[in-house]
Amino acid sequence: MALRLSVICLLVLSGLAACSSDPDSNPRFDFVGSTRLTSNDRILTTPGDTLTTRVTGDLRNDKEPLLKHYTITVDYFAREKDAEKKPSPLVYFDTTFSSPTFNYQLTFGARTTSGAEKWTHSLTNADNKTSSRGYRLTVNNADSAKPYHPYKVFLEAARRTRSRSTLNARQGLVFPGFTVSTNPNAQQLVDLIALPSAAGGIELASPSDATVADAAPFLNINIWPTTARNATSIRRTSLTSAQFNALTKAASIVAVYDTADTPSTPTRSGALVKDNVLVFRTAAGRTGVLLVEDVTNNTATPRATVQVRIDKE
Repeated sequence: MALRLSVICLLVLSGLAACSSDPDSNPRFDFVGSTRLTSNDRILTTPGDTLTTRVTGDLRNDKEPLLKHYTITVDYFAREKDAEKKPSPLVYFDTTFSSPTFNYQLTFGARTTSGAEKWTHSLTNADNKTSSRGYRLTVNNADSAKPYHPYKVFLEAARRTRSRSTLNARQGLVFPGFTVSTNPNAQQLVDLIALPSAAGGIELASPSDATVADAAPFLNINIWPTTARNATSIRRTSLTSAQFNALTKAASIVAVYDTADTPSTPTRSGALVKDNVLVFRTAAGRTGVLLVEDVTNNTATPRATVQVRIDKE
């Protein structure tokens, strides 16, 4: 009889243990696997490639504390030695909530320069237990030996927080609005902002331009530190796409800027037009030329694909 009672007690205790919260358990969290999704280390053959990652998380049992916090951080590792070319680790996305489940999909643009970037996704519960997943993306850009940095990026006018609307010109890094709106480390990297213009168009503006606050209020630019509102100067040129392609020396790129007319509003480009060539100089003194490869004028989501060549030194 005593043996039978002992067995029953053990079974009851085992059942209770299975249903109760393990104080050392972290949330269940993982990448969603698919050939269309990025979930593992990769070597990218296309600089600036657009990638998508999907994550999912939940509780291990109904006694676990609710999920409350999700972050994405990225650390960039350039091959070049100049410290300017190595941004600090960034909090790319940060959100709080309260739920037993979590699902999120991120679409982003990878780096354009040779080097690597480490992406870390972390999910935290109400007991501050965290599970993390990550991957490392490596880019081998054959153009890295050139005296200028050439790249192609896709930009969306800043219509909503997820629009990929801000550009770090030297690195060719594109950030969505949610990365820069409250993050001073990201704000100081922004050289150009894609804004909606008249008739569903898209234009480029300096972070220092006075119209950004009204054109894209969710960027919260009025609360950016003054030192983070980089004053990029933009000028139009009469260059053709063939002349753009012929610019193969940093000195030639600088000369285009120096000889271009200074507009009355040097902090805005005006509406982008296919095959037009702009030239700009960042607050850090880098000079670049920009060819508008394609434009989609659309009131909901104006967007453009641009080619950039920017001097390295």
